[in-house]
Amino acid sequence: MKKKIIILLPIIILLSIPMFLLNNDTKDLSKTKKVKSTVKNKSYKSKDNMDELLKENIKEEIKENIIIENVVEDKPKFSYNTKNYDNISYLLKEDIVEEIEYNYVYDTNKKIIDISSWQGNIDFEKVKEEVDGVIVRIGYGTTLLDSPVLDTKFIEYVLELERLDLLYGVYFYGYAQNIFASNLEVKFVNSVLESLNISKDIYIFYDAEIDTFDNVVYTRNIYEPVINNFITVLNGLGYTNVGLYSNYYMLTNGPLNFDHYYPVWVAEYNDECHYEYEYVGWQYTSKGHINGIEGNVDVNIFTNWCKVC
Repeated sequence: MKKKIIILLPIIILLSIPMFLLNNDTKDLSKTKKVKSTVKNKSYKSKDNMDELLKENIKEEIKENIIIENVVEDKPKFSYNTKNYDNISYLLKEDIVEEIEYNYVYDTNKKIIDISSWQGNIDFEKVKEEVDGVIVRIGYGTTLLDSPVLDTKFIEYVLELERLDLLYGVYFYGYAQNIFASNLEVKFVNSVLESLNISKDIYIFYDAEIDTFDNVVYTRNIYEPVINNFITVLNGLGYTNVGLYSNYYMLTNGPLNFDHYYPVWVAEYNDECHYEYEYVGWQYTSKGHINGIEGNVDVNIFTNWCKVC
C-alpha cells in the first residue's frame, strides 16, 4: 500500500500543475481585457478630436465657397457648397453654416471716424488701413444772421476719400432756430452735394448739440420742427439716409427727447451705449488716435451701414 501511494503522489503532483498554469492564464486574460477596454476609450477620445478637426476643415471650406444670394431686410441670404464633404451629415453642415452665417450677418460693425477742418492735413492712405469709413463735416449753419459756411477742408477730404474708395458720409452742424433758417441749411447741403455729384444714398446727419446761442435757448420747440424739416425736405429731394447726431443727454433728458423716425447717431463716452432706442452709430470717444491724423479724433461704431456699402 505504501508503495502505491509513493508511486501515485508524483503523478498527482504532475497532474495538478496544468490546472495551476491554467488559472494563471485566466487571470492574465482578464488583465488583457481591461487593457483593451482602456485602449478602446482612448480611441473614442481620438475620434472626437478628429471630428473637431473635420468640423474646422469644413468651416474653412464653406467660408471659401459661401455665396451671398440676395439681401432680405438688410440681411444677406446665404448659399454654400463643399468640394470634399458632400457625404457628411446634412445636420452637421447646417450647424456649421448657421454659425458662419451668424458671424457674417451680425459682424457688420464698422469703425468710423468723424472729421472736420480741425483735423488739418490728413494722410488718408494711412487712415484707410485703420478705419472702415469717415464722416466729414460739410459745414455749419445759420440763424438768419449769416449764410451757411462750407468746411474749408470738405472738398479736399471728399476727393481723397473717393480716390481711395473709402466709405464716407457727411454731417452738418446746425444753427437754425426756425423753419426759414432750416430751409437755408437744406438748400446749402443739397447745393454742395450736387456740385460734387455725390450719390443721394449717402448718410447725412444733422448735428444738433447747441444749448444756447446769441441768448437763445434751444428748446424742444425749436429743435423738433427744425430737425424734422431738415430731414423731410432732404428726403423729398431724394436723399434716403438722413438722420440726427447728438449726445446721449440731449437725446434722453434734453431738448431732443422726442420721437425719431430717422437714423440716430449717439455720442456717449462710455464703455457701452445706454441709448435705449434704435440707433445706427455710437460715438464712444473723442480721444481716438488714428495713423495719418495728428491729435485726437472722434471714433464711432456704426452697425449695418449696408445701405451705402
